[in-house]
Amino acid sequence: MIKPGIAFHPWEYLADALEAKGRTQKELSEIIGISKFEVNDIIKWRRNITPRIAYRLWEAFGDSWETWLKFQAIYEIYLLNHNKKEIAIKNRIKEKVKTSSDN
Repeated sequence: MIKPGIAFHPWEYLADALEAKGRTQKELSEIIGISKFEVNDIIKWRRNITPRIAYRLWEAFGDSWETWLKFQAIYEIYLLNHNKKEIAIKNRIKEKVKTSSDN
């Protein structure tokens, strides 16, 4: 179940959408023309929502392709904001920008 205000992997939204439509992963794979393994990989967090998949999910569920890609992007940014290496890089960039604007 999706909690408001918290970043979530798009699989949560996909799982809710499947449940609401009463469809299985296999049925979804047949409807949108991707393998059941691709659908399962999305559900298991092993595969991201790509533009190709977002476009097909749009047709299957009526949500816009932008919605699916936005969920994916928000989730990935959330992960970056909690990754120590990325935080260090971000801070280094901020410092370089600050230093270059001071000159």
